[in-house]
Amino acid sequence: MEGKNDIEIALKWAYNNLLEKSYYCNAIENYVRFSAGGIKHAVRSKTYPTKIKLIYQAVEMLQRSVLIWNGADKKNRKDVVKIYHLKSSTDIDGEQRTVFIVLKEMKDGVIYYDHNTQKKP
Repeated sequence: MEGKNDIEIALKWAYNNLLEKSYYCNAIENYVRFSAGGIKHAVRSKTYPTKIKLIYQAVEMLQRSVLIWNGADKKNRKDVVKIYHLKSSTDIDGEQRTVFIVLKEMKDGVIYYDHNTQKKP
């Protein structure tokens, strides 16, 4: 497990480089904005070493992602318009990884970002 310092360094980098910036995602033909809450969730939620490192490649992964599925929020949250599931890949520590990106489109138009990974078979 990465140390608390690694998490704080990743958060600081993301806040300086991603916060409130929008990036076009071809897979959903829309812009995705990285919010403070989304960044914090992507780095801190269910944290493990590789997930922390992914934040540094978030934009590149988002831009080369492929749409797997989109539709209504299965949790029936009233403020969520649509959920997008995307797939991408990246190299982390010399190992190719499949990355799953989940985007949550809210009623106010903000699209939140999260990612997860597994080893590529």
